[in-house]
Amino acid sequence: MVRHRLSHTQREAIVIQELQTSFPGFADVSSWSPVADDPPDVIGSSPTGIVGLELVEWLDGIQMGAAQGRKSYREKLWKLLGAGWATEYQPKNLSSAVVCPFWDRKPTQTEQASLKSEFWRCVEDVDLNWADNPNRQGSNLLVRDMSWPVLSKFIQAIRLRSGEQSWKTYGFSWIDIEEDGGSYDPNEVIRTLELSIRKKVDLYNDPQRIANLQSKKLDRLELLVHGGFNLFFYNTPMGSLSVSDIASAGAAYYARLPLERRVFDRIWLFNSLNPASDLNELVGFDRNKGQLRWLVELWPKFSVDSRSFG
Repeated sequence: MVRHRLSHTQREAIVIQELQTSFPGFADVSSWSPVADDPPDVIGSSPTGIVGLELVEWLDGIQMGAAQGRKSYREKLWKLLGAGWATEYQPKNLSSAVVCPFWDRKPTQTEQASLKSEFWRCVEDVDLNWADNPNRQGSNLLVRDMSWPVLSKFIQAIRLRSGEQSWKTYGFSWIDIEEDGGSYDPNEVIRTLELSIRKKVDLYNDPQRIANLQSKKLDRLELLVHGGFNLFFYNTPMGSLSVSDIASAGAAYYARLPLERRVFDRIWLFNSLNPASDLNELVGFDRNKGQLRWLVELWPKFSVDSRSFG
């Protein structure tokens, strides 16, 4: 089945719909209408006049591009090593295996068969000698020293774990490829927020756009910085930083701009994330576990909407 990618306008319409559903009355506007010749992206009526709303995604494009490259290779590697698990060796001890690849090394077509063969021979060898393995830490074993020429060329480690083999009950692959993670600078998420704000500030300082904006005769112009799946999956996590920390840093950045560049009367942060409800239910979680909705006024004052959750 072919999946059609959503257009930019369609994605923004979904953001507005989620915003109105979770936070009705946002910005004192009951409904928003798209603008054919933006800026702004949408316009709504409030008791105090016409409000224009510009949208920008809270996302680091460079970071997302690198992560998407890893995602593509991750999927290909899983298809090679883990997709056919049901016809490969069935371990008696192992419950999961996480493959940690060298991301800058890709096997050629001729190397792929050897890589797959050596991976499963390694797994079988470890499983058969699990009880007597001196490097095992309880139910965990990190395999780094692999005496397999092709496997060691493309795989830097395999994290193996014993325990309940639920994959035998539910029929899913017990092989996985390492997700993004590791050390990071928590302030990177603030830098990404600042870049998102600057992108729109620069856009609205273009003379032609300023003239177009003035023709709309708006009473207020507001900016909505929004995040969702892309923010969750591709961008640096927030770590120990709170919503207040992030919003305060974003507000301070905006306040440092020259007065003539502060084109927005109010700036908001909106973050929404929908869980994989069917998967949640399959593994025994509540269908809504992982759902997130929060709305923060970043400028001119900091305020978290009381209806926020997650």
